[in-house]
Order: sequence, then structure tokens, then C-alpha cells
Amino acid sequence: MDDILAKQARIERQDKAKLEPVSIDRHAADMPEYRSGAVFTTDQLYPLPVWCQGALNFNIKRGGILYGTFEEGSGVDFIYEPPQQGSAMNLTLERHTPEEAQVDFLAGLLGYQKPHVLCTCSHTVARQVGWIFSQSKAERDFIMHTGELLQTATMQDELGENAATVLVSWEDNDQGGNVHFEAFQCSEQCVRCECLNKLPMPTATLTSTCGACNRLAKEGWIVPPKDGDEPSGVSKVVNPKEPKVKNAVIVASKDQDEVDNDYFLCPASITSHDGRLHNVYPVENRLLPQGKAELREHMKKMGSASYVERISDFHLLLWLSKQPNLDSNDMILLCDAVKEQKHVMEGYRVIIDSIAGV
Repeated sequence: MDDILAKQARIERQDKAKLEPVSIDRHAADMPEYRSGAVFTTDQLYPLPVWCQGALNFNIKRGGILYGTFEEGSGVDFIYEPPQQGSAMNLTLERHTPEEAQVDFLAGLLGYQKPHVLCTCSHTVARQVGWIFSQSKAERDFIMHTGELLQTATMQDELGENAATVLVSWEDNDQGGNVHFEAFQCSEQCVRCECLNKLPMPTATLTSTCGACNRLAKEGWIVPPKDGDEPSGVSKVVNPKEPKVKNAVIVASKDQDEVDNDYFLCPASITSHDGRLHNVYPVENRLLPQGKAELREHMKKMGSASYVERISDFHLLLWLSKQPNLDSNDMILLCDAVKEQKHVMEGYRVIIDSIAGV
């Protein structure tokens, strides 16, 4: 019996998020308030859900990387949407590309410094603070299927214990439907559970949030779904070092070979804040044009604002950084102007207006 216990992992549930709330910039959110598990009408939603509803009709999944700060919670100032492939149940983001490196570079120029992955300071500023993904209208009776759970665990492992996951979905009702938001986080105990292998106890204790999922997923305890498998809200679990053990985990004092995915999710509240970026320029990597005409329209619409306010949009800055007229040194000066909200030099105003044709 002791030999069997030594080959099992005990999973204990934890419901309290380590870092709350997850705050979304009002310009990115385009709405006055977020609340945990709240339901919102479609004219209140921020660009990604609007795109998922209007252009995609929530038929395929869409995702992005959350950028912002860790200060009294997780503050999201803008969302970068990398090249991606989505279907009704699966989503693949193209990560660590030259474009994402450029996004990190610009975020750093704007004052977002990337922390060490295991930083535990609640007032540390950061660049990538989590990720967001939408779910399709495909029928499901679970919050996340195993593939989504493993993706969340992988992102949590990469970005650190303070990272948040925001999930966007569609809910039908008598009025047609609403977009639904939920946020999840890992606990500090789970992130630090790497040391549990060294504890002198027969059964390793893993607190059940995404942090526990990190450990289980990273070491191969959670069995990845195979191609063609029906999406499920229950994950099969095996001991990667002792795969012949029938019940690899202990859940609620019972030996089990599977775990309900909800057991790994730790909900966090959602709110909003006023950021310093506009987030109104067309978003990258969508089926939408980003070019001179869009720049010209953007500059005209914001004609009454100061020049620095007109270019205080991350998606616009990312597009400008790709233009042959502007190099890294130019972007350093432009981002500094945006960060400090100071005068944009005449030469850059001429270049940008020339690109826009105004």
C-alpha cells in the first residue's frame, strides 16, 4: 500500500485566485465595467469579442496575448493578436515570431518591463500578463476541454504565476444572446509546487488550480487528447514514471485515473481601468486591411486631438514600426513621446503624414 501511495499525487482544490482583479483597459474593452462571470450586451464589448461575434459569429476560436502590468492585480492595457489558426474546438497561436519580438520591443519602450517568470512581487510591472481566447458556439458541457486546459497550463508556465487567462464565449438567450467573460489564475502554492518532489511524504500534494495543472501537464501526468477524440471536460491522468499504476491521483480521498477540468480552474474577478493607449486602430493579423488608407482615416478621425494622442495606439505603433521610413531608433523616439505624452518632433509628423497621404 505504501508503495502505491508513493506513486500517486494528491490533488486538493483551491478556489481563491492569487492575484485579483484582472483589469481590462477601457479603450480595449470599450465598456464601463467588468465583473466576474458577468454577461454583457454586444454594443459594450471590446474589439476581440466584437470581431468574434461580428466577423466570425463565434464559429471559430480566436485568441491573443494580454500586455500590461502586475500592480494590485493584473492590468491589461492592450491585446496582441498573433497569426493563428482556429476551428470550432482548437486554436493554434504562432508564438515567438519576429513580430512578437517587435511587440515586446515596443512594449518595453512604452514602459512595460518583462519580469522574471517566478517573480512574486505584487507590484512588478510586466509586458505579457496572460492570454485571452474565445470559444465557439459548439455545444459543450464544460468550461475548458483538456486541450484548452493544457494550453492554459503551458501559457501559465511561460508567463509566470501572476498570469491570467480570460475566456470569452457566447450564450444564447431569449433576446438573442450575450457575450460572457470569465478569468482564471494560478495560486502561488501551485506555481511553487516544483519543490514537492523533495518533500519527505509518501504522497505529493498538488493544490488544484492552473498551477497544479502546470506541474501535471509539464511532467506528463495529464494525457493530451488524440486527433479525432471528442472534446471532454475530464482529463485522463497517468503517472509518467509509473504508467502501469491504474489510479495515478487521489481526488477527494478517492483513487482516480481522471480529473474534472473544473478542479484545475481558479476564477478571478474582472474589472476595468483607464489606460494611456487608444486601441482603436485596425488590429494586426485579422481579415482587415492595415495600410495607408486606414492610417489616413485614423488621423482624420482624431484630427481634434494632439499629434501624440493620435499616435497613442499600440496597433498603430506596431504597423508604423514595419514601414521602411521608420527604423528602431525612430520607434524609440516615437514611443518615448507616447510614453511621456510629449511633443512629437516635426520630422516624424511629416513622415507619418506623408505615409498617410495627408
